Amino acid sequence: MPHIAQRKIANGLGSHRKVQLTANADTEKSCAVLARTRVDQIARDTLQKFMDVMRKEGNAPDTMALERSVVSRICVENLVLHDLRRTGATRLALKTGHAFL
Repeated sequence: MPHIAQRKIANGLGSHRKVQLTANADTEKSCAVLARTRVDQIARDTLQKFMDVMRKEGNAPDTMALERSVVSRICVENLVLHDLRRTGATRLALKTGHAFL
């Protein structure tokens, strides 16, 4: 299936989605900046700034917790993978069944 840049929004949800995008414009902008930041350059204050913007725009605490956990997991997995490559321990089978390359 080819990559689609943006999902098609159902006709009845178009105006609702437009309101959401307007209400969360700064959050979307901060998320885009965070997405373009190298993982090894994401510091605690980088994530805190993102959380502050989300809080200012009135995002739900559950939404903020989800975003924080996704970024944290990506950072931790990157550190583990980097450490495994650095030490030469590659192709490790983990209990989850996944393998680090």
